[in-house]
Amino acid sequence: MNNNDLTAHVFSQKRLEDKVVAFVVKDEIPFRVVEGAGFVEMMNEAQPRFKIPNRKKIASLVWDLYAVEVAKIKSVIGDQWLSITTDTWTSIQNINYMVITTHFLDDDWKFHKRIINFTKITSHKGDHIGNVLETCLSDWGIDKFFTITVDNASTNDKAVGYMGKRLNEWELWERAQVFVNFLKRFHDTTLQLSARKTITSTMIWEEIVSMKIVIDETMLDTIDPSLQEVAKRMKSMFRKFWGDFERVNNLVFLGHILDLVTNFK
Repeated sequence: MNNNDLTAHVFSQKRLEDKVVAFVVKDEIPFRVVEGAGFVEMMNEAQPRFKIPNRKKIASLVWDLYAVEVAKIKSVIGDQWLSITTDTWTSIQNINYMVITTHFLDDDWKFHKRIINFTKITSHKGDHIGNVLETCLSDWGIDKFFTITVDNASTNDKAVGYMGKRLNEWELWERAQVFVNFLKRFHDTTLQLSARKTITSTMIWEEIVSMKIVIDETMLDTIDPSLQEVAKRMKSMFRKFWGDFERVNNLVFLGHILDLVTNFK
């Protein structure tokens, strides 16, 4: 487009506010700049209709922008296996800081890295660093990563050791959740049957079939050897009580056949 071409421009309070926020963030400008006499005079000359936000409004808009960017990053790293790096240092004001960065390759083998935390820390002790790292990963919902790389400070040995212990606990909790999801079906069935004063044989048969499907699907789909073993034992018990149709009370089958609801389905 030629610089001499005329284009229509529609004023937008929201769009101009976003540009001011981008200016503050990108150039690392203090929020109070929007209340400075020079900035106010410049904006009044450039766009008299623009209602200049105060510093509190800018702070709120920056926070909104942060939330949007966090959501974008989460959508990018959500399904990725990550490598984590962290570094700590002390400023000339004797304030301790810590930065945490994620590194990953996308589906096109393009390398990416994102800073997911930059925070003050109370000390450089290993347990504290490990706790901050754990909290950060938890807040971001990160549970899949290859490595955690730190510098060679002796305190980081404790930090890595701390994370190693916590990772084992995370794995146990994940396995526990898998077991809970599997066993919940049987728990719900027990409550459903025991909560009724009169139990129809139709309900019993449907629940029996449903439990068999859950057991078979678990044995087929799960990769957890412990859960497979549990499902295998439960299938053995299932066969013991329900596997031989000749040993099942005939009223179960008769009630199922005669039940009108079942026949009309």
